[in-house]
Amino acid sequence: MNGGSDLGLAIACRKAGIFPSIYFPRNGEKKEGELTTPFVDHQLSSYGSNQINVGVMSIHNCSNKHFINILLKHNISHLEIWSEIDVDSIRYNRIGKDKSMELAIKNIDMLKDNGTKILRRTKGVTTTISDAICVKGSDTAGHCNQSMTTKELFLAQKNTTPFVPVIPYGGIGTSSQVKEYIELGAECVAVGTLLAASKESCLSEDVKNTMTQVSSLCITRMPDTDQNTLILGDKEEVLNTSGRNRQDSLSKGLCGDGKTGHMYAGKSIDHVTEIRSVKDIVEELVREL
Repeated sequence: MNGGSDLGLAIACRKAGIFPSIYFPRNGEKKEGELTTPFVDHQLSSYGSNQINVGVMSIHNCSNKHFINILLKHNISHLEIWSEIDVDSIRYNRIGKDKSMELAIKNIDMLKDNGTKILRRTKGVTTTISDAICVKGSDTAGHCNQSMTTKELFLAQKNTTPFVPVIPYGGIGTSSQVKEYIELGAECVAVGTLLAASKESCLSEDVKNTMTQVSSLCITRMPDTDQNTLILGDKEEVLNTSGRNRQDSLSKGLCGDGKTGHMYAGKSIDHVTEIRSVKDIVEELVREL
């Protein structure tokens, strides 16, 4: 959940009995290259458990040894890596693509040797074997498959890698959907948009209220990045914002008055009808299990 998977929400998810994720923008580096690893270290220490999924945008982000050392220090149980995104990370730009990849693979092997499970997030069917494969179909938030729904992509991936756990990402907003995926062979499902509108989410109350008033018909596919987006402000202003994820506009969208910027949302926004606690959302999602 881009911009929303923070410490507070992770703690609320753990207390509700589900497995949380946390995402650190730039994985411990600022734009000018100054390390912010003390912040990452503090966040993971404050979480109080090693049972968490840390998400990174690209394998190249794993070339940052300082960041990897913190994951090793806290014995993090899961690391999730985007398969297709060749992100313009600071380390990538500083040391070059080939060296970045070499260091990343070495660091990932260190994590695996330490017991960390590696999850691969993908928007297409992959033959790359990991501890689990996370698939994002056309009904998910942000980067997604353009033609296959999450269910279609899930089934295709299960057929391709029948002995690897496949986790569906996208469009999941009801207990009947959760039950269907479990019956189809999923060991778990991922939920983002519903939790973004929870009481514990870091999004502003105005943005959460806006989410309760819109539907999936309001979701726009970004023409240059194929990201499913809820545009809250002026469309042209959002589209003309530069940078990966249009970060300035995204920050306004997540923390603003619900009428500026943008956020990434999936079709499960149809099931966001009120602002509820994570505990209540989870209890509803598992009701039919």
